[in-house]
Amino acid sequence: MNQLSPQDYNHLNSQNILAYMRALKALPQIQGFETDWGIAINTPVNSPAVNFVVSQDSESKDLLSMAEYSTGFYSDYNSSFSWWPLPGGNEQELQGVLLSLGFTIEYFSPWMALDLKSNDSCRHFSLPDQLSIYNSKQPDSAPKFLTWSEAYCEGFDIANHQLSGMRLYTSDLIASQDPNFYLFALAKNLETVATGLLYQNGQTAGLYSISVRPDYRGYGLGKTLTQSILQFAKNLGCTVAILQSSEAGKNLYQNLGFIQTWLSPVYKWEYSK
Repeated sequence: MNQLSPQDYNHLNSQNILAYMRALKALPQIQGFETDWGIAINTPVNSPAVNFVVSQDSESKDLLSMAEYSTGFYSDYNSSFSWWPLPGGNEQELQGVLLSLGFTIEYFSPWMALDLKSNDSCRHFSLPDQLSIYNSKQPDSAPKFLTWSEAYCEGFDIANHQLSGMRLYTSDLIASQDPNFYLFALAKNLETVATGLLYQNGQTAGLYSISVRPDYRGYGLGKTLTQSILQFAKNLGCTVAILQSSEAGKNLYQNLGFIQTWLSPVYKWEYSK
């Protein structure tokens, strides 16, 4: 099979994100909506990090109506949110509309992709002493994820008062009947120190929520957990891995063989009474 192009990878990335969002929207404590231009979710955590819109090809759509509908939806829940546009459509016009409504560009997210068939970097890793990796589909795994929410909040710098909401969200994820959801915890004596999530869509492995607690950074644990998830995905039969990185995390993924296929703006809207 010929090497996929960046556009091919972006298509697989977009399809994985949309499938992942639909799965999140189906969880019991999550509100959301889906239209021909996007999918939105509102979680029990009032934070842009986990309340967001993914917009599809917005060409020829009424962008102002789209944005006003979204801000109205989140205002009903007193919630801030982030807006992630997928490739395609009139990106400049969308940006103009969002900025005019008070959105800010939070950061730019590199889209990364890896051909799992030809890359063996995920095979060569070892766990430091006293550390173990668990996934949520293992029998009786729930007790191993008791501190996953704390690790996630610390890793993504989500405020402490959001923790109770994050616990509800995590419980929904663990209890999900969707067979394509896998939470991962890298733990020391059952205390989660790094988090990850895999969403499988066909032969594409989407990696999400990869974070490391601040006190455990600098030891390569993010890389180790990512390698473990990639190997797990290969064992499931996945041939491509995709993710949306931060600029800070981009080098880690490039060192594992990922290539950048797009640079996506992420817009933030802050709720205010």
